[in-house]
Formats: sequence, structure tokens, C-alpha cells
Amino acid sequence: MGNHSIFQTISAVRILADTNGGQFHPQNCLPNSVRAVRVSGNAVRTHQRNGNVPSRKEPYSIPTLGRMRAGLPGCHPHLLARHAVAPPTPATRLRHSSTRTIQRQVIQERIRPQESPIPMTHGIGKRQALKEEDEEQEEEEEEEEEEEEEEEEEEEEERSRLGSCEAIRARRRTRNWRRRRRRRRRRRRRRRRRRRRRRRRRRRRRRRMRRRRRRRRRRRRRRRRRRRRRRRRRRTRTRTRTMMMMRRRRRRRRRRRRRRRRRRRRRRRRRRRRRRRRRRRRRRGEEGEGRRG
Repeated sequence: MGNHSIFQTISAVRILADTNGGQFHPQNCLPNSVRAVRVSGNAVRTHQRNGNVPSRKEPYSIPTLGRMRAGLPGCHPHLLARHAVAPPTPATRLRHSSTRTIQRQVIQERIRPQESPIPMTHGIGKRQALKEEDEEQEEEEEEEEEEEEEEEEEEEEERSRLGSCEAIRARRRTRNWRRRRRRRRRRRRRRRRRRRRRRRRRRRRRRRMRRRRRRRRRRRRRRRRRRRRRRRRRRTRTRTRTMMMMRRRRRRRRRRRRRRRRRRRRRRRRRRRRRRRRRRRRRRGEEGEGRRG
């Protein structure tokens, strides 16, 4: 590498292999095996440092410098380490993850920032979401009222300007009137589009919230099921004679209970039928006696 400046090196560097195979050096928080290619004219030479440990003159490794020069996020050496935790800033949410996932997260958040870091399912987040929805509804209502008022005012102005039907027809033939009509129509279209977009955004937000809730519920259920299954497996792993005997007894008890229940149901049904028959017979007998007399 020599004593030439770092930035000359960086300007002629391509990063080939990154953190795939290489472990992380715990002392300096840098990848342990990183390869770069130095391009000078037609000659292409691969360069690998001894363990990629930075020296006193060049405190950063080649890929780190390349990233810094390119302005990529997660380029600082303490962000490259898996075991290192970044400072708690909203821009970089890093939780013991590798460099590539870190970069993706940061890039995504730079491109389109997340709507709100607070979960919207309960507590403060839910209140915040409800407040936002109320505010949006109020704004929409106000806009609609303003639009209606403007339209009414324009119509009144036209009527006041043009008294008779003939004057109105003559006015409609002019260019200015046509231009105004086009503008009005454009405004209306824009307003409709905005409303549709807002509605779509709201629907998407609600869907996201529902999906998150469903996923959380499913995860919780799965965890509970797994725990239950593990417990059951532990119980049934060791099959001893006593266990087998206990099972047989349980089965016998269950069978007896079922038989008893069935017998009781049958008896109840028979009793009910007998009672109904007796009632019918009594009614018929009473009616018959009355007719005879």
C-alpha cells in the first residue's frame, strides 16, 4: 500500500467482497477479511491486508474508506461491527445486525421516513393516531365547505353580471369564460385526486395496523402452542409401566362417564315422551266427555 495518501487509494478502489466470509475483529470493530481491487490504468491488482487491521497512518480499512467517500450510510467503523450498538438516534435504528441490513434500514429511512416510531396499537400511539385522523377529517370538511362557498360565490357573481338568458349565452361564447371554466374543472379534478390519495393513505395505514396486530397475535399464539407442545413432549417421552397403567385408568373412567351420560339422556327423553303422551290422552278424553254430555 505504501506511504501515499489514503484518498488516492480510495479513488482507485472497488469493493469486491464485503462481510460475507469474514468475521469481525473485536478490537477495532472492522471486518477481519476484506478484499479490494486497486485499479491503475490497465493493471488490476488485488490487495489484501494482513488481517485488515488498520495502521496508525491509515486508521480505516479500504471498504470503509470507499463507503465514506461514496457517502453511504453505516460507513463509520463502529457501525460496521455486529456486536457494536449504534447511538440511539431515530435515523439509524440498529439492533445487533450486520452491515448490509443496517445500510438497507438507513437508506430506506432516508428515502421515505417512517410515519411514526410509536406503535399505533395501544396507549400513546393509539391516541396520536386517533388525533391525526380527527384533524384530517376536520381539514377535509373545511376544504369542502370552502370549495362549495367559492363555487356559490362565482355563480352569484355570474348571475349578477349577466341578467338575461341572452346575455349569459353571449358571455359563454367569449374566451375568458371558457378559460375560467377550464380552470374550475382542473381545480375540481385536483381536489378529487387529493381526496382519493388521502383516503388511500388512510386505508393503507389502517391495513398496516391490522396486519401488525394480526401478526403479533399469531406470534403470541404460536409461542404459546410451542410451549404447550414442549411440555406435552416432555411428559410423554419416558413411557413407564405406571404411566401406561394411569392412561388405561383414565380411558376407562372416560368411557364410563360417556356411558352414564348417554343412559341419562335416553331416560330423560323417554320420560318426556311419556309425559307428552299422557297430556295428549287427557286432553282428548276431557274433550270427548264434554261432547258426549
